[in-house]
Amino acid sequence: MKIVIFSDNVAPYRMAWAEELGKKHNVTFAYVKEKDSERNSSWLVKSSAFVNMVKLPAKVIHNRAISLSVIKYICTHKSDVVIFDGYGTVPNMLGMLYLNIKHREFFVNVDGVNLDTVDGRLKRLIKNVIFGKYSYFLCSSEYTRQRIHLYGIADYRSIAHNFSSLHEDDIIDHVPSKRERTEMRLALGLENRTTVIAVGRFLKLKQFDMLIKAFVPYDKEHQLVIVGEGDEKKTYEELIEKNHLEHTKIISFINFDKLKKYYIAADILVLPSYSEVWGLVVNEAMGCGAIPAIVSNRCVAGYSLVKNGEAGFQFDYRNMMQLREKIGCLLGNECLRNKMSKKALDNIRNFTIEKMAKTHMEWIGQMVDDKHE
Repeated sequence: MKIVIFSDNVAPYRMAWAEELGKKHNVTFAYVKEKDSERNSSWLVKSSAFVNMVKLPAKVIHNRAISLSVIKYICTHKSDVVIFDGYGTVPNMLGMLYLNIKHREFFVNVDGVNLDTVDGRLKRLIKNVIFGKYSYFLCSSEYTRQRIHLYGIADYRSIAHNFSSLHEDDIIDHVPSKRERTEMRLALGLENRTTVIAVGRFLKLKQFDMLIKAFVPYDKEHQLVIVGEGDEKKTYEELIEKNHLEHTKIISFINFDKLKKYYIAADILVLPSYSEVWGLVVNEAMGCGAIPAIVSNRCVAGYSLVKNGEAGFQFDYRNMMQLREKIGCLLGNECLRNKMSKKALDNIRNFTIEKMAKTHMEWIGQMVDDKHE
């Protein structure tokens, strides 16, 4: 089967998914941006052994690509299946409009939804037109799928999959023992204390400043490690200094192999974002470190992976005291942490790139077969 995927950029988890499809099918990954001002340049994928990568021409203004190149590519290259990786970019929206006009079916891969925005009548109408009658949706969760249905998408035109950035061999085979976590902390140069970790770009929407404030009463006995980089770093450093926090550390961008070690060294993940379309660090922490997660109620991954009280906690993204309470609850209860760690590892085993790609191809194959009958 000949498949073309249109994407904004070449994020690692997108390419890993495309490569899994490419092991059994002829896949072209067409993208419009070689760089992303919001990402570290070393993070983006440069080449692939299983996928034909094509850079499409586009004009980039304020990190947004504008181009008719997707339509031109569709017109000049034959394919059995067209997949748009996301619907929020101009090139992809134009491509979807074009295929609707041509009465040609296509698929849209949806990583998640923005829980901090509610579309007005006009915006919803525009999306209804863009999605049209010929779109099928690959949704990151049942929660995402229900949101897509608000745009008039019939139930049979969508499917939920377990969204992930992890391969099966990325997931550890057991919950690390207390000794294993201790040894990893010492190997990384961390203090041997119960450890809270946060990972992500240093942006206001991540609310790591709230996390630092929430952690203040726990700093003397425990430690907080924040991994990432970005414009808010100075703000975090000033907060740490102002509150005299001796065991709250900021670690610059590190590659995924080393990040896995930090997940093993940690005991709890916190993701306090006020806007998180999914939150792949939750997958990573549960799969690579088997640790429970405390996430805001604006983090979509929380509804599929954390499930308040099972593999961690959810809290109101506006409530710093509630976040502090949840952190304290897990820091002070090792038995509960262990119970949630086991649940986290059990949950994440079903969230792999291999399973995601298999779900997609089974459903896409069914849709294509039905079309030819």
